[in-house]
Amino acid sequence: TWSPVALGRSSPHSVAGMALGAPWALYRCTVRNGCGARVERYCAFPDPRTDTDSVFCDIRHELRAEGLYLKIRTDRALAWIPSVRGGQSWDSMGAVQTGPKDCVAFVPVERLVNGANIFSIRGMDYRGFPFECVRAFSIFTFETGAIDSFEAPGGVTIRLTAPSVRGTASLIVGEPAVPTGHSGELSPLTEPFALDFPPDVYARPLECDFDSDRTMGLYSWGERAGWRCIGVSAKPGTVIEIRGSGTYAVLEDSKAPVIGRLGFSRMGSQSGFFKSKLYYVSVREEGSGVDADASAAFLNGERVICEYDQYRSRFTIPIPRSHPAGPAKLRIEAYDRSGNRSFGEFSLVIE
Repeated sequence: TWSPVALGRSSPHSVAGMALGAPWALYRCTVRNGCGARVERYCAFPDPRTDTDSVFCDIRHELRAEGLYLKIRTDRALAWIPSVRGGQSWDSMGAVQTGPKDCVAFVPVERLVNGANIFSIRGMDYRGFPFECVRAFSIFTFETGAIDSFEAPGGVTIRLTAPSVRGTASLIVGEPAVPTGHSGELSPLTEPFALDFPPDVYARPLECDFDSDRTMGLYSWGERAGWRCIGVSAKPGTVIEIRGSGTYAVLEDSKAPVIGRLGFSRMGSQSGFFKSKLYYVSVREEGSGVDADASAAFLNGERVICEYDQYRSRFTIPIPRSHPAGPAKLRIEAYDRSGNRSFGEFSLVIE
């Protein structure tokens, strides 16, 4: 992708014809095969900056089953592969240059420490100006049955358990890469944080619980769906499964579901056990989600079948054919996963 440069001879030096304007970095690329054949080319790479002697270095990480990859990128073309040190013994890490401004360093999972892992990158650009960048990662390493904890921004202690791991697994706790929004239904107990881990190393999902008797939930962030409840610690001993990397936060749902209107629809062919008219009651819950097992419906004081239709956000109440026709009272009790309750009463005429 570099621009080829024609090289001329002007004894005793070589002369490269360069484009006018911004300065260019000149490179000589030499390639040899196993038999000793050799080819040589001269290439140039433009330098967009001319007004400073500083070098900007950016580090991005990617955590996989075999270890941690550090993707290093500078805004100046590199003179050579930078030196990378860190990990458990502060040894030099192997790095591979992948472009004029890019290189990748690899840290095996065995060389990661449980806690703060600091990495130092030192190098020099093609003009001879040095640069140094230091990056720290909060890393947890797990084996089967391991338990560890960290304090999320806001003061809530989050305990993580790895029930089953293939070898040694790692996890990084950091800041979210994308901004998150707010929900009027939820009260934040922590600031958002990011969990990054390779899920294929965990034979069973990570388990999470909180060091608190307070009812709180773990929520994950999606750009389209917003905050989605992963699980709620409604009682001691409740664990929440974490199945993938993402942005999370501990939130509290203090608002009960909102019960809407009563409606009905005609059912098609059926077994004959229920009446042809199917009643339903809409419900709106934008917090921890409806607890379908705890919610219930009562017809004239007697409990009847009540199914929660998640896709249509409503409770459906089929009436047995044996129930007598005439006026009736229907009561709906709706619970969310945080234990908040609301109810609604409706008058109807059963045919």
